[in-house]
Amino acid sequence: MQGNTMQKDYLSDGAKALVAIFIKEQTEESAIKMLNEISRQNVLSSENIKNIAIDEIRKELWNLVTKDEFKAEIKALRAETLATKNELKAEIAEVKAELKAEIAEARTELKEDINKLKYQGIFWLMGTAVATVVTIVGAVWVMLSFALSNIA
Repeated sequence: MQGNTMQKDYLSDGAKALVAIFIKEQTEESAIKMLNEISRQNVLSSENIKNIAIDEIRKELWNLVTKDEFKAEIKALRAETLATKNELKAEIAEVKAELKAEIAEARTELKEDINKLKYQGIFWLMGTAVATVVTIVGAVWVMLSFALSNIA
């Protein structure tokens, strides 16, 4: 509880007078009067403290959120969460589409590269075959030349 002022414990003038009488007379009747007055003051003090506490609690309750305000806040949070969820779904779909496009592009490039390699392989094999045929023909020519030069 904020803002309440501490009350000092004190005896009223009437209670002080009764204490003085009791100290002087020291009779049972003066003791009873004194204790009754102190008890009455305690009750009044307790009532005062209770009233202060109730006032402070009422002030704090005004600061609390009402049920309708709470529900409205929850509803707003749910709407915000749903909007964020939808934004994320849209972003995920966009990224997914971009990835699919990039994968398709990569596949196309890979197919083109494979086709290029096939053609290069075929040309290499043809070149090797031609070189082999030329080498064989050259070797046969040399052997025939040698054979013909030795026969004659």
